[in-house]
Parts: sequence; structure tokens; C-alpha cells
Amino acid sequence: MSQRTSCARDAPVKRGARHRCAAAHQTKRLARRAAPAPLFQPGSVVARFVDAAKNQIDWDRAVEWANGATDGDGDAIASNPAIGLILGEVRTCGADAAALRGTRSGRYKEYALQRTLGMKAVLTRATTEAGVLDAKTRCAIGRKLADPSSGASLFHAYAKNADAAMDAFVRGVEEDLREIADGDEAALDLARTKNFYGERVTERHFAFVNEQLANALAKADESRGSAAQKVKVVPVLVPNTDATEDEEEDDENADFMFGKKSKKKKKKAAANVSAASVASIASEVSASSTSFVDALTKMVASKMGSTKEPAFPEIESWGQTTSAEASGAVVALLAGAPSGSVVILPSELMLRTLTFDVPAGDAVNSNGARAFCVDSIPDDVDAECALWVSFDPNDATEGAWRDPKFKRAFKALAKVPVVVALLSRVPDVPSADELVAAAAAASSRAHERLNAIEDEE
Repeated sequence: MSQRTSCARDAPVKRGARHRCAAAHQTKRLARRAAPAPLFQPGSVVARFVDAAKNQIDWDRAVEWANGATDGDGDAIASNPAIGLILGEVRTCGADAAALRGTRSGRYKEYALQRTLGMKAVLTRATTEAGVLDAKTRCAIGRKLADPSSGASLFHAYAKNADAAMDAFVRGVEEDLREIADGDEAALDLARTKNFYGERVTERHFAFVNEQLANALAKADESRGSAAQKVKVVPVLVPNTDATEDEEEDDENADFMFGKKSKKKKKKAAANVSAASVASIASEVSASSTSFVDALTKMVASKMGSTKEPAFPEIESWGQTTSAEASGAVVALLAGAPSGSVVILPSELMLRTLTFDVPAGDAVNSNGARAFCVDSIPDDVDAECALWVSFDPNDATEGAWRDPKFKRAFKALAKVPVVVALLSRVPDVPSADELVAAAAAASSRAHERLNAIEDEE
């Protein structure tokens, strides 16, 4: 009698064969269980213009659909947030499919991540502009904004307020946030909301950042039209708003105002995934050979399996809440940059994300200020002043200041007065003496790097 090697229960098979059959059966069963649900329901509105299998957006079909959309699309956005992102995009571009194809990503996952990251920066800034400076209240509002079914989510806010002029964009969102804060549900949301900021964080933290930003914008305005001179560094000190180790709870991971809870058992693994991926992204984004799409693709990959929200590589190491506040600060600088100025951002990823893909060199606010990144700045810039947004070279991005593209960019600005708004993280809101010392130290580090660039000439 020949030996049967099927998985019949009475088969006198060898132990190895039986285990192989059992393993194969288990693998198939787990594969069936793990089969992911489709990204979009077949036949749904979004499925008309997003091919989830190919990760592609058909902007022509999106424009065709959006032309027939009405203000009653709130329910559709609540059921599928992607609709809000698409609507806002189409309306911002004037329903110009050719412009959308030429300037917007056609890859859905990358596009959605980029827009969500940009919107969180706008919303963080708009929350401050709305005068909401209490940490827990900010989280209560963030909780509603992060919930697509709330009718006031970031996806609704984008569809309603998206604007190429960043100051107008922020003002529109600010009005929405005031309504949320004054609404009947505000007290209930506050009562059941976790505070994702550190316990020591008060209104003073947010007011302090405002003061620093106002100073940087004032210095840029003062420099307009003056003769070209050595670069002026204006430190923008950003106090740490994350929970310290003593403040973190045992069963949850501290997060930022749009926070989502994660179990302690996942914390270490998630942190390791994030740290490895961020290190990879940081090196890739700073390399001139890496394209914008590649950078976004890596960011999408890093998000998978991690409980942490993505952040820009330049400030990922600052912590979830602090990096969110820093991103909001950059939005404030873009919105408030004076007439005749150009704003320089450290990477194409940050430029395109925080300007929502406004073409490099186009106006980004109502003052007519334009924006570039160090890779896209023209050789001979025609501007009254430059507001260079950078990050403390004493931090993880120190290597970027040695990159050849920085040298080329500063050379392109040789005839333009430059004010570097140097965002520098500090442990907490400094006292008067600490403020002077911290600002001087950050400025000294920046000038050391600038002098090194000049010495290489």
C-alpha cells in the first residue's frame, strides 16, 4: 500500500509531512482572515476617480464629479473623508484638471498623507489664531477635527476653506474652530477628552511661540529693500510641549492634539519602527537625488505599523506635540511673510506639503510673498527680502547645513537681505535670563554654519 500524503485524518503520514499540511492549511486560513477590506467600496463616489488597486487618482474624473457637487456633500465626506480632500483640491485649482495633473500627486496614498499632514499644521496654527490656548481644550477640538463623522473634521475644513493664500486659508479654518469652541457639544467633548500635552503646558507656551513668530516676521519686514548684508539670524524658540517621562501614563502613549491612543505593549515596537524609518527618510529627503514622490512614498511606508503620526523629518525628533506646534509655526511664517519677500523652506517635501502644492515661486499669501525650497530657488532671486525658515543646526538636521545645495541657495540670495527664522527647541518656556542665553546659543550655532559656508567660497 502506498503511503498517502493528503491531510486526511486517518493518513499514517510522517510527522514532517503532517506538520507541512497543517502549516499550509493554517497559512491559507490566516491569509483569508487577514485579507484587507477594499480601500473604497466598489461603486462608491470615491471609487469613480480613485483606483485603489493602482493607488492612482484620475483628476479628470474628479473634476467632472466635483463640478456637480453641492454644499450638501457633508454627509458624503463623513462617510469617506477622501471626498473632502478631493473637493478642496479641485476648488483650489478652479476645477482645472490639467493644472491638477501637472502639480498634484496622482498617487492616492501619498497625496492623502501629504494633505492630512498639511491640514494638521494649518489646524494647529488656526487653533492658536482662534485664541484657544488651553491645552486640553485644544485636544478637545482636535478630537472633533480628527473624527470624519463629526461634520467638522479636517476633511470638511479642507473642502470648505482650501485657499492658495495661506492667510485666507488659516482665517477660514479659524472661523470654523471658533464655532466648534462655542458649540453646545464643547463642554461634553472637553469632559471626555484626554490631554495629550504635557501636564506643565499652559497658555503661556502657545503665547510664547506667537511672540517669537511675531518677532521674526517684524525683522523680515524691517529688512525689506535694505542693501544686501550679512545674514541676520532670528531664533524662534519652540518650548517642548510633549509629556515628559514623569508625566506619561503607564497604559498610553503621549501624543499631540490630534492624538490617538496606543497600548503600552505596542509602544516599544512602534517607536523602533518610527526611529528607523525616520532616519532613512531624513537622509533621503536631504539628498538632492531623491524625488518628492520618493520622499512621500517612504513616509507612507514608515506610517504602516506605527502608532505615531508622521512628521517632517527635520522635526520628527522633537516629539509629537512639539513637532506639530513647529509645523504650525512654519504655516504662520508663510501666512505672514511680508510683501516683496520670498520664503525659503528646507525641503521640497515641506514646501509642497505646507503650501498645498502651490507651484514654487507663486504667491503663497495675500501679501504676494512667494515660496521656494533650497532646491528650487532661482540663481538670481528678485525680492526685497528673504525669510529663510530653518531648524537649529545643533539638532538632528545639522548635516543639512553642510549640504552643497545650502551653499548654492545662499549664493543665489547674495543680493537680497536674508533673515533666518531659526526654529530651535527648548525644554520649556524660558525665563528672561534663559531666553537671552538660549537665543544667543542658537544664533551662535547658526552663524558658525553660515561662516563655514562663506569660508568655502
